[in-house]
Amino acid sequence: MTPEAKEARDKAGRLRREADAAKAAVKRMEENCPHEFGPIQYDPIVRDGYTDPGDLPGTMGIDWRGPVDVPRKETKRWSRMCRLCGKVEYTTKVDKHVTETPRF
Repeated sequence: MTPEAKEARDKAGRLRREADAAKAAVKRMEENCPHEFGPIQYDPIVRDGYTDPGDLPGTMGIDWRGPVDVPRKETKRWSRMCRLCGKVEYTTKVDKHVTETPRF
């Protein structure tokens, strides 16, 4: 093994260990934090619409597919961040409140 390759492998291993130690420190910090969450923000997951071109012209057959428009899709999601440790939580769950009032 060349000295450059050994040095690169050693550096990669050292950085991997440092990253694991930093992740463990963040996890401990989040577990011990009393969490003071800030305001809730609407943070949707958006998949832009696109057109699937389908099969190439000249490949006609019984299973040929033409172009298809795939619509934009938005998944509702909310997030909140702890002011003390920076932990971010996401949710897609909601509580629905339905109120019925009489109409005369």
